[in-house]
Amino acid sequence: MILLNGIYYSDFSEVPKEIVSSFIDNPSLSVSIRYGASKIYFWEEHYFQLVSLMRISRMDIPLDFTPDFLSKSIKKIISDFYDIKKSYLISIKVSKSEQITKKLIIPKSNYLIEVIKTGSIFHNKEKYSMDVYNDFKISLSSFNNIEFSFIISLSKIFSFENNLDDSIILDNNNNVVRSAFGEIFCITNNDIKTPKTSKFHRDSVYKYEFIKYLKSLDNYNIIEESFSPFEIVKSEELFIVSVRNGFQSVTSFKKKKFVNHKTSLIYEKFKSFIN
Repeated sequence: MILLNGIYYSDFSEVPKEIVSSFIDNPSLSVSIRYGASKIYFWEEHYFQLVSLMRISRMDIPLDFTPDFLSKSIKKIISDFYDIKKSYLISIKVSKSEQITKKLIIPKSNYLIEVIKTGSIFHNKEKYSMDVYNDFKISLSSFNNIEFSFIISLSKIFSFENNLDDSIILDNNNNVVRSAFGEIFCITNNDIKTPKTSKFHRDSVYKYEFIKYLKSLDNYNIIEESFSPFEIVKSEELFIVSVRNGFQSVTSFKKKKFVNHKTSLIYEKFKSFIN
């Protein structure tokens, strides 16, 4: 089920072609949000992130594009057409309705909300293998979202071609940026390390909120800094966090095998915290 500019459609075949084209031909933004336990996770944070990006991109913000209206619309779609007790991925896309011209500098925006059936954010595969993707690296001196998305896509292909579940993406200093499918966290003793956020790489809302949660735990030190894949090999445990794929412990990286004792405890506590 799709909500487009306040109108409901059962699928994209019903959407006017000129509106579909606007998402292909014109500048657009998108965010992914999780729904579970009968609520939208971190809704306000996601909403204000999207609106901030719209302002930076000089996009028109429709009058009905309010947090209250959108959250009620999402919940209405789920309650009317789906099972409110299950988990869903919510995709919100915004595009300029027309090409920019001298006479039309800021065209009206089209917005689209799509509800996608998915597994629980706390689904965890028993085995999860990783390696390093080396073909292309993130250039910190010329970072852009198109390049970033392109490299993520290629790293996913690399993972599948090599019978892996995931792969690690590096920057041009050979430091870890993230994985093909999410944000990386390493555990050694009481330290939890995750790649440092730079001005070139904006953390997802989900990662930001997860780090806030980790910092509330008394028995762990949270370290945000750059590190090489060698640090991963030295780690006791490794896990991945993402909006789309949820919380996933890693069982192997190259020849290194990982346990998940501490990861499992963090996983269960976060599950109680978020729900």
